[in-house]
Amino acid sequence: MTSLDAQNGVVPLGILICKTENYENWKKFLECMMDLLTRNPRKLTFMSDRQKGLRGAVEEVFKELNHNYRFCFRHLYKNFKGTYKGKMLESLAWNTAMSYKKTDFYRWIEDLDKIDHNAHEYLVREEPKSWSRAYFEHSTQCEVIVNNFPESFNKMILKMRDKPIWMIGEMYNDLVMKTFYKRRALASSWEEGALVPTVQSHIDSMKNNIQLYTFKATNDFLFEVSNSARTRWQVNIREKRYKSDWGKPSTPVKGPIGDHNKPGRQKMARRRGQDEGNPSAKKLKTCKECGKIGHNIRTCSRLVVRQEQEEAFHSQVLV
Repeated sequence: MTSLDAQNGVVPLGILICKTENYENWKKFLECMMDLLTRNPRKLTFMSDRQKGLRGAVEEVFKELNHNYRFCFRHLYKNFKGTYKGKMLESLAWNTAMSYKKTDFYRWIEDLDKIDHNAHEYLVREEPKSWSRAYFEHSTQCEVIVNNFPESFNKMILKMRDKPIWMIGEMYNDLVMKTFYKRRALASSWEEGALVPTVQSHIDSMKNNIQLYTFKATNDFLFEVSNSARTRWQVNIREKRYKSDWGKPSTPVKGPIGDHNKPGRQKMARRRGQDEGNPSAKKLKTCKECGKIGHNIRTCSRLVVRQEQEEAFHSQVLV
């Protein structure tokens, strides 16, 4: 069993050596781990690639505790593409899993339904709350949809697999001690109260795109943020929360009755009042080449003559 730290590093929590992977062994292992896992009052999130008997054991051991359960989408998609093949279906399936908002999720899942209804039904049956970011609870503060970190841990313990049981215990103990010591020594060099380097680096990279957004302040802590795609967010820096599509009307705005496009080109200038008089005449062009009024440098005959003289001079030099 593994977890992630604030640096997205793998944290080994415990191992169980057994002959087979089944409900009874998972239940026994989780009962041993329960005291460690429940020391933090926050809700637990379990994620797996659907190991045999794991979900049933989790529901049994932690039935009294509020928890979340996720599937690794890469393993789910592996079963999905066994029947539903093609780049288009692959793209739509992953888009549904990676969507952060339910509106985006519905859009991708509806597109999938238009192309292949059976593929749509397959994903819906697999409980989107277990594999799509749009349905993850914000309390977990973790967007992971693939089970990569246990596989990283499997590489760490590769040398242990063919060793006797007593040696596996010794090697695993050494691995945990060395890993925790290195991370503790590294963390001691960080500034107290600052963000961990990985998070700070991610925020710095996002700052590079700040010119793509515009900000409008409502007060000292509430802002409206929008991008070039006209997507808007209400950002509350005091509560460190945001809301999508701020100010978007909940019901469609109806246009005037009998509205239609008038013939001819649309007039861009505003309609002037009777007391404003006629607009001033357009400013006359002045050529920078000859100083005369009525044309610019691009259409100046004097410039053309000068260019021809320069070309003739260069040709004589080359000869």
